[in-house]
Amino acid sequence: MPDFKLFTIDEANRTLPLVRRIVHDLLDEYPRWRQAVARFEIITGGARADWGETRDLVAARDAVIGHAARINQYLQELESVGCVFKGFDAGLVDFYTLREDRVVFIERRPFVVRSASFGQSSAVLRGGGGGVLSVQQARYRR
Repeated sequence: MPDFKLFTIDEANRTLPLVRRIVHDLLDEYPRWRQAVARFEIITGGARADWGETRDLVAARDAVIGHAARINQYLQELESVGCVFKGFDAGLVDFYTLREDRVVFIERRPFVVRSASFGQSSAVLRGGGGGVLSVQQARYRR
């Protein structure tokens, strides 16, 4: 038995509204975290350990920690749903599924099913109305 949730296309479709909200929040929080890190780096860039921590430095560090905690919470929410978050740049989310007795991913945007173990493309999925996933064409690459 796998240690991860396997989705049907219909199950993945039903989770999309929840996943979309979580990913939206996650992608909103990520630039805030990056800005907080940049501010912290600027403040600490000229600091010396023997000067101690200033209020600004403590506030900047706390901001970084707070944003990181929220990001971690969103990632844990996606994991509890059974999704795999693939990165902040594209905001990709994968769902595991079985296709011809192989574990593959249903990739949300641009809707590609690919092998979970080898990264080979095994089928192309296209979004229907409202981001609904459905199989339109199967393609195999070696």
